[in-house]
Amino acid sequence: MHNLIQESVLPQYLDINSDKPEMIKQLDEKMDTFKRLDGLGLKYNDWEEELKTPLTQFNNIEELREELTNRHLLWHSVDEFENLDASYKKKLFVDINVDEISLKADHYQKISNRLNKSLPSNEVQVKLGNLVETFKGAMPIVKALRNPNLKENHKNAINDLLENGTLNVDEEGFTL
Repeated sequence: MHNLIQESVLPQYLDINSDKPEMIKQLDEKMDTFKRLDGLGLKYNDWEEELKTPLTQFNNIEELREELTNRHLLWHSVDEFENLDASYKKKLFVDINVDEISLKADHYQKISNRLNKSLPSNEVQVKLGNLVETFKGAMPIVKALRNPNLKENHKNAINDLLENGTLNVDEEGFTL
């Protein structure tokens, strides 16, 4: 257990230059090991209780759970959000469900805020926060352009404000 704690807080797990697929693979393996050890500890405690002997205290289990879970969540969240962002950018604008993507953005904002409080300052967390903030920054525009009450005169007013051409959200092939 002690080795797993030391391995879980290695600097590579908070390093933006680390290989994302490799970090995810390693942290998945560590989470599997942790879950196995945690289950084994619970089983031992059940046996000890049955035998009416003092329960073994696994003092570092909560520290390990927090450190490992946060790093695991960090790398998985960056990966998932990058994939979501890429898929939304390819999705036809008329097919976008604004409520759905707003909920996803809020979900990842909560994760980012939680990790910001529970992990030491690191560039991976900054990256996640920036991805989410950039995406959320576009949400008011997406909501406005997907508003069913948006009329032609509103669209014309929007186009008058644009310096680089026109915006036609109804155009075939228009994506986020």
